[in-house]
Amino acid sequence: ELLRNRYETELYDYPRLSLMLREQASYFDSIISQERFFASHFRVAYYGKGFDAEYRDKEFVYRGCELENVMDFTARIRTQFPNAKMLKSTDIPDTDIRESNEQHISIATLTPSNQLEMEGRNAEESLIIPAKIKKYKQFNDVKIFMYTRVKKSAVKSNNEFRDLWVTKHFLITSETFPTVRRRLEVVDRRELLLSPIENAINNIADKTVELIAKSAQLREFKGETADTGPLSMTLNGVIDAAVNGGVEKYREAFLSDEYIRENPTHAPLSAKLRQVLKDQLKSLEEGLTIHGLKCADAMRPLHEHLTNQLAKMKVTLAPLVN
Repeated sequence: ELLRNRYETELYDYPRLSLMLREQASYFDSIISQERFFASHFRVAYYGKGFDAEYRDKEFVYRGCELENVMDFTARIRTQFPNAKMLKSTDIPDTDIRESNEQHISIATLTPSNQLEMEGRNAEESLIIPAKIKKYKQFNDVKIFMYTRVKKSAVKSNNEFRDLWVTKHFLITSETFPTVRRRLEVVDRRELLLSPIENAINNIADKTVELIAKSAQLREFKGETADTGPLSMTLNGVIDAAVNGGVEKYREAFLSDEYIRENPTHAPLSAKLRQVLKDQLKSLEEGLTIHGLKCADAMRPLHEHLTNQLAKMKVTLAPLVN
């Protein structure tokens, strides 16, 4: 904007202004028309007196290569520090490790995050924003990253959903990615503990967001032969899990009268769980409609199967969401 204003109102250099705007337009066209693969991000923490001051007792967020997995990235770090020992845990290690004369490294895969998620709030999903632009915004101008750790209750219940406590670890970097630098130091970290019912709400909401994104991507496709595979897999995974006992486990775990009596402060969370289940059902219906319009004849049997399974799911969910 600064350069545009200078060309337009100060230098009156319209040829350069025209060239710049055409180049900018080509970037916007690429965002909405080309399939993009974004870089992976990893947390790397260095412990032990075997490292010099540049690394010792510091955490960094590294920008990996496009589609790079954690095994390949770890191999690259091992090449740089061949004598280092890799820690399996992402917890801050005990003093004996931090004060040892050895080198210890902890690595974890990160996902881009944002202020709302760090505060335990969910951003409202806009159906107006195309899926590719949402993806672009997720990976652009980001300085908050997250990884999670799952901890099961010491006393196990008869329902696995009741036992899953999740801690979200948020790392805040000194600058935003993408940048010309391959790594940025972590300057702050936060933690958010999710109870089992909060974890269930987040999992359902996240899957609904994924479903909406894949449905929108398929709806926006203008070619002759659409790839319905990604949406088919998501629809099949959600619907089959629900029909094969998933919904019943949620009911037993968090939506029963017994649970409310034992956890009276969780009544608003139980109501929210019912709402996200209702929202997911609506998104499944819309996604299946788009799938039916776009799928090839060879995929028609799968579509009919999903339609029948969704009908069963609606019957199962009816007492919970109506």
